[in-house]
Amino acid sequence: MKKIDFVFLVDDDAIVQFSVRRLLEKSGKVNSVAVFSNGEEALMELNHLQSNKANLPELIFLDLNMPVMDGWEFLENIKSNSACSKIPVVILSSSIDPEDKQKANLFDLTTFIGKPLSISQIDSIVLELSSSIE
Repeated sequence: MKKIDFVFLVDDDAIVQFSVRRLLEKSGKVNSVAVFSNGEEALMELNHLQSNKANLPELIFLDLNMPVMDGWEFLENIKSNSACSKIPVVILSSSIDPEDKQKANLFDLTTFIGKPLSISQIDSIVLELSSSIE
């Protein structure tokens, strides 16, 4: 199974940041994780990487409810950018609102997972990502 080189984690909750980062590291399936507290910070880093012709993340874990720029605004921004629009996004949310899941389906390459994230879910995501690349 392929290993994911670089992942973005965008979530404003420090406990979620810590636990998801640890899970990703413990899974052995991810080499590097960059953590951001809101969509604006992550978007600025994506723009920076893109302008410097650096590698973009292969996967983004995204919370929906955050200050400054929420997950929906972040998705709108990256999906309008041709270089970033192909990055798979896993919405990692505590939302149980069926409308959020329906709205997530409108974005191509987006998966909706409820918090908390598990190692088996990481395995499934990496397997799915690997098979879509090959």
